[in-house]
Amino acid sequence: MTRRDFLRNAALFSAGWVLPAVALPRAEVLPTLGPVQALVEGFLRSAREHLPARPTGLRRSDYLDVVLGIVRFFRNFQDERGAILDPYEEKERQYSTPCYAHCCAVLCSARSELCGELLESGTRAMDWAVKTLVQGQAADEHGDFFLVKLVLALRHFRGMADREKVRAWENELRRLDPARSYRDILERKGSPERVHNWNFVALAGEYLRAQEGLGGLDFVSRYLPLQMDRFTERGMYVDPGNPMAYDVFARYHLALLLANGYNGPERPGLLRHHLRGGWTALLVQSPAGEVPCGGRSAHHQWNEAATAATFEILADQYWRWGRDVEAKAFKRGAHLALASILRWVRPSGELWIVKNRFEPSARWGFESYSYHSQYNLLAASMLANAYTFANEEVPEGVAPADLGGFVLTLDDGQRSDFQAPGFHKTVANCAGMYVLLEHAGDLAYNPTGILRIHRGWLRGLSDGSVNTAHYPKRGWMRSTDRAGTIALGPVWIGGEAFDALMFYGSQQLARSWQVEDEVVLLGSVEFRLRHELPSGLTIVQDCRLSPAKLTVRLEIVGADARVGVVWPLSVFDGSRKGEVAIGGNGAEFQMGDALQRYRLVAPVEGTVRIRSGQWPFRNGLLMAAEAWSQGNWLVYEVELAGAGVQG
Repeated sequence: MTRRDFLRNAALFSAGWVLPAVALPRAEVLPTLGPVQALVEGFLRSAREHLPARPTGLRRSDYLDVVLGIVRFFRNFQDERGAILDPYEEKERQYSTPCYAHCCAVLCSARSELCGELLESGTRAMDWAVKTLVQGQAADEHGDFFLVKLVLALRHFRGMADREKVRAWENELRRLDPARSYRDILERKGSPERVHNWNFVALAGEYLRAQEGLGGLDFVSRYLPLQMDRFTERGMYVDPGNPMAYDVFARYHLALLLANGYNGPERPGLLRHHLRGGWTALLVQSPAGEVPCGGRSAHHQWNEAATAATFEILADQYWRWGRDVEAKAFKRGAHLALASILRWVRPSGELWIVKNRFEPSARWGFESYSYHSQYNLLAASMLANAYTFANEEVPEGVAPADLGGFVLTLDDGQRSDFQAPGFHKTVANCAGMYVLLEHAGDLAYNPTGILRIHRGWLRGLSDGSVNTAHYPKRGWMRSTDRAGTIALGPVWIGGEAFDALMFYGSQQLARSWQVEDEVVLLGSVEFRLRHELPSGLTIVQDCRLSPAKLTVRLEIVGADARVGVVWPLSVFDGSRKGEVAIGGNGAEFQMGDALQRYRLVAPVEGTVRIRSGQWPFRNGLLMAAEAWSQGNWLVYEVELAGAGVQG
């Protein structure tokens, strides 16, 4: 360290801006939880009286077992430079190499017996990643993502790697120029509204670099106030299009800032967003451990990996604050997220990066920027951080996903300056029977309707299908014909015209929906969903959720229309075929342990029929049944049963 670096960092530490990397959360007055305060207080009252949920049986070491499987697979694809190549692209993709270096460093630090296998490989990856970042030649121009992984890797490599090599990395990182190495900055974007989640990752890395005495805080001081403006009152991060995945992604990096001792002027706001966003995420987590779908990058395993790491940080923080029930709830949420990931470990040790079992070469449900290497290794890096921050003193308690007893509607997140129409979703949960509704879908990704029904650890329906040119790749339909869209929800015939709520997205519905009359009773949760369509029709869905089923009374108001409902049926996940049965007044499908049944309750003279065709979606292929009444209303119910129901 030069004298200049020493003096600069001494000033930063003395001013309290940067705390040591091992700083514990200090005793402080915690902020209120704003819009989720009442739901959290209700959950905490119930949790104190509730017996522990069925344990996951997971331990801190299980994070590393997943990381090790991924690293061992990708070690086979390291080239002579140290770069990690994608086995299907046959080239280095994005931030695979720094993630690999970070994972190797954590593995070697935690399990010294792995040093002989991984230390040399990890340091070669570190060499290449540091070099390309500093030279502004990061793979696919994704340098914004490198520094967080590299600084965390550096901390673990100290004491294991050759001292001269460590010193060389430090000297290189001192030379890092953000203007040369990053893309998501004002110099390149031109205006603040064009700066988004990449920049949050970069500023977290710049904070860690300053903490190590390898740079200053100018970048953090410039961009953190801009990023603070992107959070809602519920602590959710707003990226263009309001994807749920990038709320998770940004809050994961926010958590890293606080867990690594950030104590600058934005700390109170960061802590407020961290706690509110953390509780919002815990409330909307499904009992199967999954992040709500919606928007780009949904159903990717790194969603749950980031959630696990964030929840482990929150569990540790609440434990140190003496808030045991909260700590145990977040520990439970972290383990549910890890349990979700464990369902998707491939026989070769790495993950299916999206929640289906197609071969990675098919790119089924991938985004254009999804690659087998970078999204496996990103998930691994996040899980390595979950291991790093996991406090083994904190036991599992119960989480909101287990107890339910609430309705939470996400109705904010609108930004006109960068095309964010809002989150427009509702999660309802009754004793672990969980429903996710999308009220105004982004039709490039998700239809409007009921997207997800989970119960306990059972995954029933988990998304709908959209027929969009956004996915011009194998496995996805190319046309924009409405007939390619499927979601659980209302359909109707007015005159001779067939129409469906799933065809209407955020552009047509905007704010023309509302959730009303929420009632939480002993053994049930009830609410009404109302959509006002541009045609003047009103769709009213009265929903009642019990511990075992969802019952919906559907009515079309404002026209002489015959009403029906579409029931999606999962028939293939890339490996397993679903078993489908249709007869009488109902339909059902079984995929793995989960058996989802639909039944037309009223009117008794209604009809049920199969709809011809199959529809691709993130998780595989759907068929669909339709139930029809002769009038403008009907009642149907959905049950989910199987071996994964928690007692």
